[in-house]
Amino acid sequence: MKIRYFLSILIAVISLASCGNDEPAPAPPVGPGRTVLVYMAADNSLGSRGYDALDIDEMIAGAKNLAARDRLLVFHSPRQGRQSLFEITAAGRKEIMTFTDGRLAVEATRMREVLEAVRSNAPSASYGLVLWSHGNGWLNDGIGGDGDLPQRSFGEEKGMTMNIETLATILGEFGGVDFIYFDCCYMGSVESAYALRHVTRRIVSSPTELPLRGMPYDVNVPHFFAQPSADLRAAATATFDFYNALSGSSRTCTMSVMETAGLDALAASCAEIYRRSPSALPAGYEPQRFMDVLQERCYYFDLYDYIHALCYSGAGTPRFDGADVCFNKFAEAFGNTVSYAAATPMLWNSVSLSRHHGLSTFIFLRDSSSSTYRYSTLEWYNDVAVNIDHKQV
Repeated sequence: MKIRYFLSILIAVISLASCGNDEPAPAPPVGPGRTVLVYMAADNSLGSRGYDALDIDEMIAGAKNLAARDRLLVFHSPRQGRQSLFEITAAGRKEIMTFTDGRLAVEATRMREVLEAVRSNAPSASYGLVLWSHGNGWLNDGIGGDGDLPQRSFGEEKGMTMNIETLATILGEFGGVDFIYFDCCYMGSVESAYALRHVTRRIVSSPTELPLRGMPYDVNVPHFFAQPSADLRAAATATFDFYNALSGSSRTCTMSVMETAGLDALAASCAEIYRRSPSALPAGYEPQRFMDVLQERCYYFDLYDYIHALCYSGAGTPRFDGADVCFNKFAEAFGNTVSYAAATPMLWNSVSLSRHHGLSTFIFLRDSSSSTYRYSTLEWYNDVAVNIDHKQV
Protein backbone atom coordinates (compact mmCIF):
# COMPACT_ATOMS: atom_id res chain seq x y z
CA MET A 1 0.00 0.00 0.00
CA LYS A 2 2.85 2.41 0.86
CA ILE A 3 4.52 1.73 -2.48
CA ARG A 4 1.25 2.33 -4.34
CA TYR A 5 0.70 5.56 -2.38
CA PHE A 6 4.25 6.74 -3.16
CA LEU A 7 3.81 6.07 -6.88
CA SER A 8 0.55 8.04 -6.91
CA ILE A 9 2.27 11.05 -5.34
CA LEU A 10 5.18 10.78 -7.81
CA ILE A 11 2.86 10.68 -10.83
CA ALA A 12 0.97 13.71 -9.55
CA VAL A 13 4.19 15.71 -9.11
CA ILE A 14 5.36 14.84 -12.61
CA SER A 15 1.99 15.83 -14.03
CA LEU A 16 2.09 19.21 -12.28
CA ALA A 17 5.60 19.86 -13.53
CA SER A 18 4.65 19.05 -17.10
CA CYS A 19 1.75 21.53 -16.96
CA GLY A 20 4.16 24.34 -16.23
CA ASN A 21 6.21 24.13 -19.45
CA ASP A 22 5.63 26.16 -22.60
CA GLU A 23 4.99 23.30 -25.00
CA PRO A 24 1.71 23.57 -26.96
CA ALA A 25 -1.17 21.25 -26.19
CA PRO A 26 -1.17 18.13 -28.34
CA ALA A 27 -3.26 18.27 -31.52
CA PRO A 28 -6.52 16.35 -31.53
CA PRO A 29 -6.11 12.78 -32.76
CA VAL A 30 -6.46 12.26 -36.49
CA GLY A 31 -8.90 9.58 -37.47
CA PRO A 32 -7.89 6.71 -39.77
CA GLY A 33 -10.73 7.32 -42.23
CA ARG A 34 -11.77 10.27 -44.39
CA THR A 35 -13.76 13.42 -43.67
CA VAL A 36 -15.96 14.79 -46.45
CA LEU A 37 -17.63 18.19 -46.14
CA VAL A 38 -20.66 19.06 -48.26
CA TYR A 39 -20.77 22.87 -48.35
CA MET A 40 -24.29 23.96 -49.32
CA ALA A 41 -24.73 27.63 -50.23
CA ALA A 42 -28.50 27.34 -50.66
CA ASP A 43 -29.87 30.79 -49.82
CA ASN A 44 -30.92 31.19 -53.45
CA SER A 45 -33.38 29.85 -56.04
CA LEU A 46 -32.20 26.28 -55.45
CA GLY A 47 -33.00 26.50 -51.76
CA SER A 48 -36.34 28.21 -52.35
CA ARG A 49 -37.37 25.23 -54.49
CA GLY A 50 -36.28 22.66 -51.91
CA TYR A 51 -33.40 21.01 -53.77
CA ASP A 52 -31.17 21.31 -50.71
CA ALA A 53 -33.65 19.38 -48.55
CA LEU A 54 -33.97 16.68 -51.21
CA ASP A 55 -30.21 16.24 -51.40
CA ILE A 56 -29.80 16.10 -47.61
CA ASP A 57 -32.36 13.28 -47.55
CA GLU A 58 -30.31 11.51 -50.23
CA MET A 59 -27.14 11.95 -48.14
CA ILE A 60 -28.86 10.36 -45.16
CA ALA A 61 -29.86 7.41 -47.35
CA GLY A 62 -26.35 7.13 -48.79
CA ALA A 63 -24.73 7.10 -45.33
CA LYS A 64 -26.67 4.09 -44.03
CA ASN A 65 -23.60 1.86 -44.30
CA LEU A 66 -20.99 4.52 -43.51
CA ALA A 67 -18.06 3.15 -41.50
CA ALA A 68 -17.43 4.63 -38.06
CA ARG A 69 -13.98 5.77 -39.18
CA ASP A 70 -15.49 7.97 -41.93
CA ARG A 71 -17.13 11.33 -41.29
CA LEU A 72 -19.71 13.06 -43.50
CA LEU A 73 -20.27 16.67 -42.44
CA VAL A 74 -22.69 19.13 -44.01
CA PHE A 75 -22.67 22.91 -43.76
CA HIS A 76 -26.15 24.07 -44.73
CA SER A 77 -27.01 27.70 -45.46
CA PRO A 78 -30.77 27.48 -46.13
CA ARG A 79 -33.14 29.87 -47.86
CA GLN A 80 -34.81 30.42 -44.49
CA GLY A 81 -33.52 29.64 -41.02
CA ARG A 82 -30.12 29.44 -39.42
CA GLN A 83 -26.96 28.14 -40.99
CA SER A 84 -25.76 24.94 -39.36
CA LEU A 85 -22.98 22.39 -39.41
CA PHE A 86 -24.06 18.83 -38.76
CA GLU A 87 -22.81 15.29 -39.22
CA ILE A 88 -24.61 12.51 -41.05
CA THR A 89 -23.88 9.06 -39.67
CA ALA A 90 -25.31 5.60 -40.20
CA ALA A 91 -27.62 6.41 -37.27
CA GLY A 92 -28.88 9.69 -38.72
CA ARG A 93 -28.22 13.41 -38.32
CA LYS A 94 -26.15 14.90 -35.47
CA GLU A 95 -26.01 18.69 -34.96
CA ILE A 96 -22.58 20.22 -34.32
CA MET A 97 -23.09 24.00 -34.31
CA THR A 98 -25.20 26.86 -35.67
CA PHE A 99 -24.23 30.28 -37.02
CA THR A 100 -26.32 33.35 -36.19
CA ASP A 101 -24.19 36.36 -37.19
CA GLY A 102 -25.80 36.83 -40.63
CA ARG A 103 -22.76 36.10 -42.76
CA LEU A 104 -23.40 34.52 -46.14
CA ALA A 105 -22.02 31.11 -47.06
CA VAL A 106 -20.07 32.71 -49.93
CA GLU A 107 -18.18 35.04 -47.61
CA ALA A 108 -14.56 34.04 -47.06
CA THR A 109 -14.88 34.50 -43.28
CA ARG A 110 -17.75 32.02 -43.09
CA MET A 111 -15.99 29.34 -45.15
CA ARG A 112 -12.86 29.70 -43.02
CA GLU A 113 -14.94 29.27 -39.85
CA VAL A 114 -16.65 26.18 -41.23
CA LEU A 115 -13.40 24.55 -42.32
CA GLU A 116 -11.84 25.18 -38.92
CA ALA A 117 -14.89 23.67 -37.23
CA VAL A 118 -14.59 20.63 -39.50
CA ARG A 119 -10.92 20.23 -38.58
CA SER A 120 -11.74 20.51 -34.86
CA ASN A 121 -14.72 18.16 -34.87
CA ALA A 122 -13.62 15.61 -37.48
CA PRO A 123 -9.82 15.66 -37.80
CA SER A 124 -8.58 13.42 -40.56
CA ALA A 125 -5.57 12.61 -42.68
CA SER A 126 -7.75 12.97 -45.79
CA TYR A 127 -10.40 15.59 -46.59
CA GLY A 128 -12.86 15.79 -49.46
CA LEU A 129 -15.03 18.79 -50.36
CA VAL A 130 -18.36 18.88 -52.20
CA LEU A 131 -19.43 22.39 -53.24
CA TRP A 132 -23.21 22.71 -53.69
CA SER A 133 -24.81 25.83 -55.17
CA HIS A 134 -24.96 27.80 -58.40
CA GLY A 135 -21.72 28.20 -60.33
CA ASN A 136 -20.27 30.13 -63.26
CA GLY A 137 -16.70 28.93 -63.51
CA TRP A 138 -14.19 31.67 -64.13
CA LEU A 139 -16.63 34.60 -64.32
CA ASN A 140 -15.67 37.13 -61.67
CA ASP A 141 -17.99 38.47 -58.97
CA GLY A 142 -19.04 42.09 -58.70
CA ILE A 143 -17.92 43.11 -62.18
CA GLY A 144 -20.17 45.40 -64.19
CA GLY A 145 -21.53 43.80 -67.33
CA ASP A 146 -24.40 43.99 -69.76
CA GLY A 147 -26.64 41.83 -67.58
CA ASP A 148 -26.97 38.92 -70.00
CA LEU A 149 -25.46 36.44 -67.53
CA PRO A 150 -25.42 36.38 -63.71
CA GLN A 151 -21.92 37.09 -62.44
CA ARG A 152 -21.19 33.97 -60.40
CA SER A 153 -18.08 31.90 -59.83
CA PHE A 154 -18.80 29.41 -57.06
CA GLY A 155 -22.00 29.88 -55.08
CA GLU A 156 -24.66 32.56 -54.98
CA GLU A 157 -26.50 34.04 -52.04
CA LYS A 158 -28.42 37.34 -52.09
CA GLY A 159 -26.55 38.42 -55.23
CA MET A 160 -23.12 37.76 -53.67
CA THR A 161 -20.67 35.10 -54.87
CA MET A 162 -17.21 33.72 -54.17
CA ASN A 163 -14.50 34.20 -56.77
CA ILE A 164 -12.48 31.17 -57.70
CA GLU A 165 -9.25 32.84 -56.55
CA THR A 166 -10.78 33.43 -53.12
CA LEU A 167 -11.77 29.79 -52.90
CA ALA A 168 -8.21 28.78 -53.79
CA THR A 169 -6.78 31.05 -51.10
CA ILE A 170 -9.09 29.70 -48.39
CA LEU A 171 -8.37 26.06 -49.27
CA GLY A 172 -4.64 26.82 -49.36
CA GLU A 173 -4.83 28.20 -45.83
CA PHE A 174 -6.67 25.05 -44.76
CA GLY A 175 -3.88 22.89 -46.17
CA GLY A 176 -5.73 21.69 -49.25
CA VAL A 177 -8.19 18.87 -49.79
CA ASP A 178 -7.84 15.55 -51.53
CA PHE A 179 -10.68 16.25 -53.93
CA ILE A 180 -13.32 18.80 -54.87
CA TYR A 181 -16.64 17.75 -56.37
CA PHE A 182 -18.52 20.72 -57.86
CA ASP A 183 -22.24 20.01 -57.71
CA CYS A 184 -23.01 23.14 -59.71
CA CYS A 185 -22.87 24.52 -63.25
CA TYR A 186 -19.93 25.48 -65.47
CA MET A 187 -17.11 24.61 -63.06
CA GLY A 188 -15.41 22.33 -65.61
CA SER A 189 -13.34 25.17 -67.05
CA VAL A 190 -9.57 25.04 -67.40
CA GLU A 191 -9.41 28.52 -65.88
CA SER A 192 -11.06 27.33 -62.66
CA ALA A 193 -9.09 24.09 -62.46
CA TYR A 194 -5.80 25.94 -63.02
CA ALA A 195 -6.57 28.31 -60.14
CA LEU A 196 -7.18 25.33 -57.84
CA ARG A 197 -4.31 23.11 -58.95
CA HIS A 198 -2.22 23.67 -55.81
CA VAL A 199 -5.02 23.02 -53.29
CA THR A 200 -6.49 19.72 -54.49
CA ARG A 201 -5.37 16.60 -56.33
CA ARG A 202 -8.59 15.88 -58.20
CA ILE A 203 -11.66 17.80 -59.38
CA VAL A 204 -15.05 16.56 -60.54
CA SER A 205 -17.11 19.10 -62.44
CA SER A 206 -19.35 19.86 -65.40
CA PRO A 207 -18.25 22.13 -68.29
CA THR A 208 -21.93 22.92 -69.00
CA GLU A 209 -25.03 23.63 -66.98
CA LEU A 210 -25.84 20.88 -64.52
CA PRO A 211 -29.56 20.10 -64.15
CA LEU A 212 -31.24 21.30 -60.96
CA ARG A 213 -31.29 17.92 -59.24
CA GLY A 214 -27.50 17.78 -59.20
CA MET A 215 -25.83 14.51 -58.32
CA PRO A 216 -27.55 11.44 -56.82
CA TYR A 217 -26.10 11.66 -53.30
CA ASP A 218 -27.57 8.36 -52.18
CA VAL A 219 -25.42 6.66 -54.83
CA ASN A 220 -22.33 8.88 -54.59
CA VAL A 221 -21.78 9.15 -50.84
CA PRO A 222 -20.29 5.62 -50.65
CA HIS A 223 -17.99 6.45 -53.59
CA PHE A 224 -16.54 9.39 -51.65
CA PHE A 225 -15.42 7.03 -48.90
CA ALA A 226 -14.00 4.25 -51.06
CA GLN A 227 -10.56 2.96 -50.07
CA PRO A 228 -7.73 3.57 -50.58
CA SER A 229 -8.98 6.76 -52.28
CA ALA A 230 -12.34 8.24 -53.24
CA ASP A 231 -13.75 6.65 -56.40
CA LEU A 232 -14.43 9.90 -58.24
CA ARG A 233 -14.79 8.24 -61.62
CA ALA A 234 -17.62 6.14 -60.22
CA ALA A 235 -19.23 9.24 -58.71
CA ALA A 236 -19.00 11.20 -61.98
CA THR A 237 -20.31 8.19 -63.91
CA ALA A 238 -23.27 7.81 -61.54
CA THR A 239 -24.24 11.44 -62.08
CA PHE A 240 -23.89 11.15 -65.83
CA ASP A 241 -25.81 7.87 -66.01
CA PHE A 242 -28.69 9.39 -64.02
CA TYR A 243 -29.30 12.09 -66.65
CA ASN A 244 -28.31 10.04 -69.68
CA ALA A 245 -31.15 7.64 -68.86
CA LEU A 246 -33.73 10.42 -69.23
CA SER A 247 -35.33 11.55 -72.48
CA GLY A 248 -36.01 14.75 -74.38
CA SER A 249 -34.46 17.97 -73.07
CA SER A 250 -34.03 16.32 -69.65
CA ARG A 251 -31.32 14.12 -71.17
CA THR A 252 -28.56 16.67 -70.76
CA CYS A 253 -25.32 16.33 -68.82
CA THR A 254 -21.55 16.62 -69.09
CA MET A 255 -19.20 15.30 -66.41
CA SER A 256 -15.42 15.28 -66.06
CA VAL A 257 -12.72 14.17 -63.64
CA MET A 258 -9.48 16.15 -63.65
CA GLU A 259 -6.07 15.29 -62.22
CA THR A 260 -4.56 18.64 -61.23
CA ALA A 261 -0.99 17.33 -61.41
CA GLY A 262 -1.28 17.50 -65.20
CA LEU A 263 -2.35 21.14 -65.41
CA ASP A 264 1.10 22.77 -65.49
CA ALA A 265 2.14 20.70 -68.51
CA LEU A 266 -1.23 21.39 -70.12
CA ALA A 267 -0.76 25.12 -69.58
CA ALA A 268 2.74 25.05 -71.07
CA SER A 269 1.57 23.18 -74.18
CA CYS A 270 -1.36 25.55 -74.69
CA ALA A 271 0.86 28.62 -74.24
CA GLU A 272 3.26 27.35 -76.90
CA ILE A 273 0.45 26.78 -79.39
CA TYR A 274 -1.04 30.18 -78.61
CA ARG A 275 2.35 31.81 -79.28
CA ARG A 276 2.74 30.03 -82.62
CA SER A 277 -0.84 30.29 -83.87
CA PRO A 278 -1.30 32.99 -86.53
CA SER A 279 -4.87 33.71 -85.43
CA ALA A 280 -7.04 33.58 -82.33
CA LEU A 281 -9.92 32.23 -84.40
CA PRO A 282 -9.15 30.34 -87.64
CA ALA A 283 -11.31 31.27 -90.62
CA GLY A 284 -14.41 29.11 -90.91
CA TYR A 285 -14.00 27.52 -87.48
CA GLU A 286 -17.11 27.27 -85.31
CA PRO A 287 -16.14 26.36 -81.74
CA GLN A 288 -17.89 23.65 -79.73
CA ARG A 289 -19.99 25.75 -77.40
CA PHE A 290 -21.11 24.69 -73.94
CA MET A 291 -24.02 27.07 -73.46
CA ASP A 292 -27.61 26.85 -74.63
CA VAL A 293 -28.37 28.70 -77.87
CA LEU A 294 -30.86 30.77 -75.88
CA GLN A 295 -27.80 32.50 -74.41
CA GLU A 296 -26.73 34.93 -77.12
CA ARG A 297 -23.16 35.09 -75.86
CA CYS A 298 -21.10 32.06 -74.92
CA TYR A 299 -18.22 32.04 -72.43
CA TYR A 300 -17.38 28.32 -72.40
CA PHE A 301 -16.01 26.34 -75.35
CA ASP A 302 -14.28 22.96 -75.67
CA LEU A 303 -10.54 23.40 -75.06
CA TYR A 304 -9.35 20.30 -76.94
CA ASP A 305 -11.47 21.11 -79.99
CA TYR A 306 -10.15 24.70 -80.03
CA ILE A 307 -6.50 23.70 -79.74
CA HIS A 308 -6.92 21.19 -82.57
CA ALA A 309 -8.41 23.90 -84.77
CA LEU A 310 -5.46 26.22 -84.03
CA CYS A 311 -3.06 23.48 -85.12
CA TYR A 312 -4.87 22.03 -88.14
CA SER A 313 -7.20 23.14 -90.88
CA GLY A 314 -10.45 21.33 -91.57
CA ALA A 315 -8.57 19.26 -94.14
CA GLY A 316 -5.95 18.26 -91.55
CA THR A 317 -3.18 20.52 -92.88
CA PRO A 318 -0.86 21.96 -90.19
CA ARG A 319 -1.42 25.69 -89.74
CA PHE A 320 2.14 26.50 -88.63
CA ASP A 321 5.59 24.90 -88.56
CA GLY A 322 5.88 22.39 -85.74
CA ALA A 323 2.12 22.04 -85.30
CA ASP A 324 2.36 18.23 -85.13
CA VAL A 325 4.89 18.29 -82.30
CA CYS A 326 2.99 20.98 -80.42
CA PHE A 327 -0.34 19.19 -80.69
CA ASN A 328 1.11 15.85 -79.63
CA LYS A 329 2.51 17.46 -76.47
CA PHE A 330 -0.86 19.05 -75.81
CA ALA A 331 -2.75 15.79 -76.37
CA GLU A 332 -0.46 13.95 -73.96
CA ALA A 333 -0.86 16.64 -71.30
CA PHE A 334 -4.63 16.71 -71.83
CA GLY A 335 -4.82 12.94 -71.39
CA ASN A 336 -2.87 13.23 -68.14
CA THR A 337 -5.29 15.90 -66.89
CA VAL A 338 -8.76 14.75 -67.97
CA SER A 339 -9.07 11.17 -66.76
CA TYR A 340 -12.82 10.88 -67.42
CA ALA A 341 -15.21 12.76 -69.68
CA ALA A 342 -18.78 11.98 -70.67
CA ALA A 343 -21.52 13.92 -72.45
CA THR A 344 -25.06 13.30 -73.60
CA PRO A 345 -25.60 13.74 -77.36
CA MET A 346 -27.23 17.15 -76.89
CA LEU A 347 -27.26 20.04 -74.43
CA TRP A 348 -30.92 20.86 -73.64
CA ASN A 349 -31.86 19.48 -77.07
CA SER A 350 -30.38 22.63 -78.61
CA VAL A 351 -26.59 22.18 -78.93
CA SER A 352 -24.78 19.11 -80.22
CA LEU A 353 -22.05 17.89 -77.86
CA SER A 354 -20.34 15.70 -80.47
CA ARG A 355 -17.01 17.53 -79.98
CA HIS A 356 -17.07 17.49 -76.18
CA HIS A 357 -13.78 16.45 -74.54
CA GLY A 358 -14.43 17.40 -70.92
CA LEU A 359 -12.77 20.76 -70.32
CA SER A 360 -13.91 24.23 -71.33
CA THR A 361 -12.10 27.50 -71.98
CA PHE A 362 -12.92 31.06 -73.01
CA ILE A 363 -12.13 32.01 -76.63
CA PHE A 364 -11.53 35.52 -77.92
CA LEU A 365 -14.30 35.76 -80.50
CA ARG A 366 -15.10 38.75 -82.65
CA ASP A 367 -17.34 40.25 -79.97
CA SER A 368 -15.21 39.42 -76.93
CA SER A 369 -11.86 40.36 -75.43
CA SER A 370 -9.71 39.78 -72.37
CA SER A 371 -11.65 42.51 -70.56
CA THR A 372 -14.83 40.35 -70.61
CA TYR A 373 -15.74 39.77 -66.94
CA ARG A 374 -12.13 40.70 -66.18
CA TYR A 375 -10.76 37.59 -67.83
CA SER A 376 -7.34 39.24 -67.91
CA THR A 377 -7.12 39.04 -64.10
CA LEU A 378 -7.07 35.24 -64.14
CA GLU A 379 -3.90 33.23 -63.62
CA TRP A 380 -4.66 31.15 -66.73
CA TYR A 381 -4.83 34.32 -68.82
CA ASN A 382 -1.51 35.68 -67.56
CA ASP A 383 0.30 32.34 -67.86
CA VAL A 384 -1.34 31.07 -71.05
CA ALA A 385 -4.05 32.99 -72.92
CA VAL A 386 -2.14 36.29 -72.99
CA ASN A 387 -0.07 34.66 -75.75
CA ILE A 388 -3.01 34.68 -78.17
CA ASP A 389 -4.72 37.87 -77.02
CA HIS A 390 -4.85 40.67 -79.63
CA LYS A 391 -4.03 38.29 -82.48
CA GLN A 392 -6.13 38.55 -85.62
CA VAL A 393 -9.68 37.23 -85.28
